[in-house]
Amino acid sequence: MKLAPVFLAALLAATTASAAIKANKTDYWPMAQKALQAGDLDAALDALDALLRDNKEHTQGHLWRARILADREQLDEAIGDVDAVLKLEPLNAGALAQRGYIRQKKGQLDDAMTDFNRALRINPQDDWALYCRGLLYAQQGAVGAALGDLDASIELNPKNSGARLGRGQLALRMGNFEKAEEDFSESARLEPKNPAGHIGLGMVFYSTNRADRAVEAFTIAVRLAPKDPRPLVQRAFAYAAMNKPGEARQDFDKALEIAPKDLLALIGRGDLARSQKKWADSLTDYNAVLAIEPGEFRALMGRAAANYVSGALDKAAADYADAVKRHPKEAQAYNDYAWLLSTGMKDDVRNGAKAVELAEQACKLTDYKHGAFLDTLAAAHAEKGDWEQALKWQAEAVKHSGEESEAVRKQIADRVDLYRQKKPYREDPAAVLQE
Repeated sequence: MKLAPVFLAALLAATTASAAIKANKTDYWPMAQKALQAGDLDAALDALDALLRDNKEHTQGHLWRARILADREQLDEAIGDVDAVLKLEPLNAGALAQRGYIRQKKGQLDDAMTDFNRALRINPQDDWALYCRGLLYAQQGAVGAALGDLDASIELNPKNSGARLGRGQLALRMGNFEKAEEDFSESARLEPKNPAGHIGLGMVFYSTNRADRAVEAFTIAVRLAPKDPRPLVQRAFAYAAMNKPGEARQDFDKALEIAPKDLLALIGRGDLARSQKKWADSLTDYNAVLAIEPGEFRALMGRAAANYVSGALDKAAADYADAVKRHPKEAQAYNDYAWLLSTGMKDDVRNGAKAVELAEQACKLTDYKHGAFLDTLAAAHAEKGDWEQALKWQAEAVKHSGEESEAVRKQIADRVDLYRQKKPYREDPAAVLQE
């Protein structure tokens, strides 16, 4: 939560009169105000340091320095400033809200909530405290309470761009794209130089199949924050959706130059390479992800698939087994592992009984309505030699394959005749490479 111009203007206006009472003859407070209004936080911090050396009881000086220090992740120093204020004014609602904000950043969520609640009991009209508590509720998964606080914050201060960002993010998470677009658009209008609103808009456009507009929004964010990898990564995904792999690769590469361990960038670049059948490149990126985050689902599944088509079935099986163990609610992991055990070209890898168990779980998780998963269940029974069950489930696979591509639907239908001949299906990874 960075210092926002609307907060600067509102809070400075609200605190000027009271601060003037405690201002000292060196005029450091007006210097700090001027620097804050200009967005020159380094100069503001210098002025505040000088002010507080001369006047240790200047409450607004402490609070503004705490805000700057907190945004620079100097959290202990920030807490010190807020505690100095609360020692002088125990019922200072702004100081309580500020301490809650810092405690939230430190991961002390219960203490943060206590501070926000105390601040709002003292001043129920504190839009910034409502905004902060709304974000904390969202972090804790209390969506209704979060929306209530963010709505109230915006009603009190319609120019609170941060609250609009928070509400937009909740709407995006809930799939309410129209509402998310409205809030992100207003946030971007209020703070056109803040990349967050443009990133939010880009996410809405990407999620609603408007990849070209997503690229436009992310491009604005990239220009505003050239050292931030996030808009580059998101623009890369948008370019990939537009079937522009060259541009996507360039953005992933740039993001990883900035942040070499960015997991989303590594996964995205690995997926892009896999889509282009550049298996060695994809393995490099997936391995990098799993070295950082051993259980990352997409990387595990991606590496397993890359190993599979490369003929390294043992390695693929190990990754699928790990994915199933770590992610027991992911139907795709059960299905892909079962497919390998049912149809793999290596005799010592196939295991019909185990494949049936895995495929059954994938189908249970999808209510026996996923055509490709039912196809796998049939293949598992065929590997086991249970032709009656193989034909039963292959017929179900044909019935539920309407959402698959024409080529896949044909393959599923063709396997009915194969099982009638009491022949199991075998998939040659080399043939997959040619598809």
